[in-house]
Parts: sequence; C-alpha cells; structure tokens
Amino acid sequence: MAPEIGKAGRGISWTLTRFKVGASWAIEHIQALLWQMVRGPSEGWTAFILLLLSVLLAVWVMASAQWVPLPGLYSMALCSVVLGLLLAKTRFNAWRLAIGGLLVGLALSFYQLTAVAEGASRLDRLAEVATRLFAWWEALVSGGTSTDILPFSFFLVFTSWLVGFVCSWFLFRRRNIWGALLPSSIAVVVSLTNFASIEQRFYFYLYLFVAVLLAARLFTLERQHDWEQRGIQHIRAHSWLRLPDVFWLALVVVLVTSLLPMQAARVDPIAAVWDRVSSPVRVVGEEFARVLAGVPSRKPDPGHSFGPTQPFAGGITVRGEPVLMVEAPFPIYLRARSYDVYTHQGWETGDTRLVSPEWIPMQGVDTEFQKWQQVEVNVTGLPSLTTGEPLYLGGRPIDMSIDYQLEVLEPARYLIAVEEGGADLSVEADSLPLDVRKAVQRLWESSAASSEPLTEAEITSMLPGDVWAVSWEYAAGGVEKVTVERRIPMPPDTLSVSSTNPLAAGGSYQATVLVSTASETDLRAAGIEYPGWVLDRYLQLPDAMPSRVTDLAEELTRDAETPYEKAVAIRDYLRTLEYALDIEAPPDGADGVDYFLFELEKGYCQ
Repeated sequence: MAPEIGKAGRGISWTLTRFKVGASWAIEHIQALLWQMVRGPSEGWTAFILLLLSVLLAVWVMASAQWVPLPGLYSMALCSVVLGLLLAKTRFNAWRLAIGGLLVGLALSFYQLTAVAEGASRLDRLAEVATRLFAWWEALVSGGTSTDILPFSFFLVFTSWLVGFVCSWFLFRRRNIWGALLPSSIAVVVSLTNFASIEQRFYFYLYLFVAVLLAARLFTLERQHDWEQRGIQHIRAHSWLRLPDVFWLALVVVLVTSLLPMQAARVDPIAAVWDRVSSPVRVVGEEFARVLAGVPSRKPDPGHSFGPTQPFAGGITVRGEPVLMVEAPFPIYLRARSYDVYTHQGWETGDTRLVSPEWIPMQGVDTEFQKWQQVEVNVTGLPSLTTGEPLYLGGRPIDMSIDYQLEVLEPARYLIAVEEGGADLSVEADSLPLDVRKAVQRLWESSAASSEPLTEAEITSMLPGDVWAVSWEYAAGGVEKVTVERRIPMPPDTLSVSSTNPLAAGGSYQATVLVSTASETDLRAAGIEYPGWVLDRYLQLPDAMPSRVTDLAEELTRDAETPYEKAVAIRDYLRTLEYALDIEAPPDGADGVDYFLFELEKGYCQ
C-alpha cells in the first residue's frame, strides 16, 4: 500500500508542478499583452489607427451597396483588427494563432446572423441560421437554385472579419505592407466593380488617401528596422516628422486619380485576351448567381446571362443604353435560351447535348414548319460571350457567319411496367405524357386479358410511333419492365445556339434563320394534338403548386376556346401588372409565380 501511495503522491506533485508552470506561463504572457496594450504596439498607435481606418472604409464601401442586411458589420471589423493585433504580439505558433483567429471570425459571423433570423429564442435562431446555410450549400453542390439572402449576409460579415484580421496580422506580425493593404484593397475594388455610385467613389478616394498614409508609415518603419540592423543611429521621434509631406503627397495622388477618365478605352487585342482569361471567372459567377438569386443587382448590366438555370431574382439595374443592333427585314423576337423545366424557384434546362449543324438533316424542315420564312439577320454590338454562351437569335438557324453549335434536349426515357401494379418505375403512371400513358393502359389491359405473357413484338406494337423500346427486363413469366425512349424529332427542338469560339464585345455575326409566319387564324386552328416531344417537356409542373395559381388561370381562360386564346387571355392579364426593376426576390421556400401574382403584383421580364 505504501509504495502505491508514494506513486500517487509523486503523480499529484508532478501534475501540480506542470499546472504551476502553465499558470506562470499564462500569467506572464497576459501581463506582457496588457503592458503591450498600455505602451502601444512597437509600430505605434498611428499605424494602428490608419490600419483601422482603412479597414473600416473598405467595409463601408461594401455596406453602402445595401445588397442584404449586415448585422454587426463594423463591430466585426473593429474586433478583428484588435484581435489581430493581440494575437500577432503573442509568442506562440503563428499558424495556430492565425487559424484560431479565423475560427473565431466564423463563429462570431454565425452568431451575428441571429439578428436577422427568425425564432422565439436565441437557440431557435441559431438553429434557423444553420438550417438555411445547410440548405444553401445543398443547392450549390446539387445544381439547384436558391433565393435565400442569408448566406450572402454571412459571406459579407465574415469577409469584414477576414479583411480586418488578415490586414492586422500582417502589419503587426510581419510588418508586411502588401499583407496590410491588399485584402482591404481587393474588397474595395470588388465592391466598386459590382456597384459604383457617386457616394462609393468618395469612399474610394478617402480609402486611397488613408492607404497612402499607411503605406508611408510602414515604409518608415521598414527604414527604421533596416537602420537598426545596420547599427545606424537615428532619432525615433523624428520618424514621423515628415507627416505634412506625406499628407500632401497623398492628397496629390487622390486629386490626380479623381481626374482620370472613368470610362476605360477599349483596345481590341487586350480585350480579347481579357475575355479569354476571365471566362472561367464568369462561369463561376453564373454558378453562384443561381444560388444567390435573391441578392439584388446594384451594377448596371449591359446584358443578361442565360445559363442552364434561370431563378427568380431580385432587383436589377440596367444602363439604359443600346445593347444590340439587329438588322432584319421585319421585327422579330430574339431568343437566347429555352427552358423546359419549371420549379418553384425558377426555370431549369433538362439533360442536353451539344451537336454540330451537320448533325441535323434539313429535309424535314418543310414538314416541321408548315408556314415559315427564310430571313437574313445581322447582330452587332453584343456583349462579350464565352464559348458555349447562348447567342441572340430569332427562329431556327440554317447558316451563320461564325462557327456555331446547337444545344438540343436528350430524348426522354421512361421505365414502365408491363402489368398493372409494377413497382420501381421511373415515374408514376399518372405522371407520364398522355400518349405514353395511353400505351401503358393498353399494355395493362392486354396483359390482364391474355393467359400468356406479352411478347416483345406485341409490346412494341402498342407503343406510340415515335417511341421505341431501349431495353427489357425479364421475370419468370416473361417481360416484366421495359425502358422506352422518345425519338429525337428532326429537326430537333433547339434550346440555344452558341459560338464554338469566344466572341469579343462589339463583335457581330450574320445568320440565316427560319421564322414562323403563322397568323392568328392559323394559331387558333392549330388544335391540341401536340407532338410527343412537347408532351414530354413543356407541360409538366412541380408537385404542390399553389391552388390560387391554378384557380386564377382557370378564371382567366374560362371563356377561351382554343389554347391560343387561353395564352392571349393570360398575356393580357399579365400586361395589367406593374413593370418594375426594383423588386424583392421570392422568400426562400415560396413559389415564384405565386409570389409574383399575389404578393408583389409587379416585376420584369427577361
């Protein structure tokens, strides 16, 4: 027993010794930090104040665009600069301190969003923030859309922390002039790129003035350090006596900058290189645009981007100047892209493929277009377009002056059961297109009436003429399931036309297109015998459509006899609603059409 007590005693003694050493180390460093705060950083309070001003001005520029609510933005920036100073002066592993500072920023940014979240208690609001951020992330990685503005608020609040902490860290830990100025400069430039108002230009010049002063101060500190390393005597009190000179230098820089032209001259070779270099950035921007659709646009845009998704967006800003010059023998509608899938958040494009014009035979055009006219169209002055970005065209292209490709839909496929009650199908029978649904009903009736399993030939004979069997699944009694596919119409349904090479801004192209000349009389007499590829794609709606949307549609079209008259009745009603660019995006989880018709009662077209 005695030896065991002795071992335990030595263990306790060793633990107490380690605790005393750790406590002594912590007290020593806390005292050093407190003394450092009293004395001020070795770089001087002037550098700290200038750095804080530069960070606050950068955050001010971001906030002035008023994209989304930004709770605690300035307090986050202030705390990040102070924490960056404290951690920079702590004698500990630099990487651990830096990562710790960033984690603190993430936690505080998350907490700040509870001010704009819904919930009875703080815990409920934290759960709400977590749920919405997770839903946004799912939409981002799955290719979906989102109109929730909370994730963008989180991004900007954390950016304010990141800018302040990184600038403070590099100044007081590394005395690095680039690290102290580059993050805030990037924040200012990016904000001005997306929203350049007269007020923001004033902030920019003020930021530039402070940045020049801070750069001069850091340069002075570097000279001092260099002199001390070389053993050169100097008077520290004189290190900042040239403040008036630096002040006037900064003022001259700001004045000269303000006199420079705001409209940059265009140099075609440089613009072409820039278009190629920036095209990946634009693609990434389109990806984020679909999950940040609720964030209003503050930048006057020369043209709209028509990517694979078209979510219900918030307000937009236009320049009010011509975008395209179109020469045609008569007015035609220009189309960039068609969307075949409607969701509650907007429109999407289904599975598609890119094909060359040679892939499409032209002998079927006469039967596809009963009334059409060949038109020569010349389009000039378009915004710069990357490879694969839709061109603006009217009608179906026959020939173009540039190399182009067409985006067509993949043929629709369905897995159907030969006998009624079959499970594990691609879609429910009630959701199938009408012609396929009728074929399935015939299959079930024939299977029930026959004592023998249906053969492949019998099944094939019951399918619509433009549907063929792709694969078969067998059970003990014969064919159990069959995968069918709609044949691609020729010419195919073209969703978009794009150039195979990038097009610079201000470029042009010529196209020969087929344009429909069907009159109102022709459209009224068109009937409802839609082709199968139309039934597959354009008549589907998501589940749980708000009932008041369908009720309004039925009320508006009550007296209309033909599909064309129904479309005209709905069009005339939409024209009674206010046209407005400054609108709010639908709330997260709301149906966009329902929100537009019954809540906003105003909007814009694209």
